[in-house]
This record gives sequence, C-alpha cells and structure tokens, in this order.
Amino acid sequence: MFGPGAYRPDPSDGMRAIADRTGKYAGSDEPHYLVKGDTLLKCTVTVYKMVDGVRCPFVGLALYEEFNNPKNKQWQSTDNSSPYQNEWNALIDAIVNDKPYNEVKRGVEASLVTSMGRMAAHTGQEITFDQMLNSDHEFAPDVDKLKEGSPAPLKADEKGMYPQPMPGKKKTEY
Repeated sequence: MFGPGAYRPDPSDGMRAIADRTGKYAGSDEPHYLVKGDTLLKCTVTVYKMVDGVRCPFVGLALYEEFNNPKNKQWQSTDNSSPYQNEWNALIDAIVNDKPYNEVKRGVEASLVTSMGRMAAHTGQEITFDQMLNSDHEFAPDVDKLKEGSPAPLKADEKGMYPQPMPGKKKTEY
C-alpha cells in the first residue's frame, strides 16, 4: 500500500550527502513517485551539483519492489507506533532472552542500495539491485592495499581538479 505513513524509498539522501560533503551541492527537486492504483512502483529524484561552475543534474532511482520484497524482510514494525522503538524492543528482547537476532543481511542490502544510487547518479543509467550485486565495478580499487603514507588512490589533474562523474557519458563512475 502507498498511503499515509507508508515507507517511501527516496534515493536522494545519499546523493545529497555526497554533493554536500564536496561543497558542491546545488539543490534538489522533490522526489517523483510513480504509483499504479495504491501501489508505489518507483521513486526518482534529481540532485544538483556544481561541476566546473555548471549546475549539473544527477538522477537517482529507487524501485519499490526491491525495497518491499517480502522475501527480503527480516523485521517489520508490528503496529503504528515508532518502527525505531519497535526494532529497539526486538533487539533488547533478543539480548535478554538469548534469542537469535541478525540484521547483517539487511545492513548489507541497505549499503548495496546506496551503491546503486551512487552508480545511477554517476552514470545516468538505471541500476537494478541484481546489476549492482553482480557488477565487477570497484568503487575504490586497491583500497585494501593502502598503508600509512601511500599515495592517494584518486589523483588530481594538472589544474588540481579531481575526476567528476559524467552521467550518460561513461559506464563507470569516473
């Protein structure tokens, strides 16, 4: 159901955070939801970032079926109270009563979804959960080999500028 209080996936939070962290965040549009009947199908949002003095749009996409697939749910709020409080209660109950409680899969999938948003924003392509899961793209090549004093993995050009994503022009990030 897509109604008041329903969860609405919005890929813009991570995109805004990245743009803001670079000091180049230049606003965002309101999320656009595609709804069929009372079912949410997807959400798109445009976040703007300044690139070489030009306000450039980066579009993110979240497919609701990937967020709302019952086989992916390990925990769900059981009433209309705060889902955060309910999850906390479930965790405390598991600790006190020595019950299994594992949010690793959910956390990993949440991280994967943020990578989907990043890749979609940087390439201008629609990226699905399965595409991201099976992608051979490495966001930080050889980061596991970095040591104190290692050179930075991302190099500035002769003007001191770092590579910028070019949505629609490249199939990878940079």
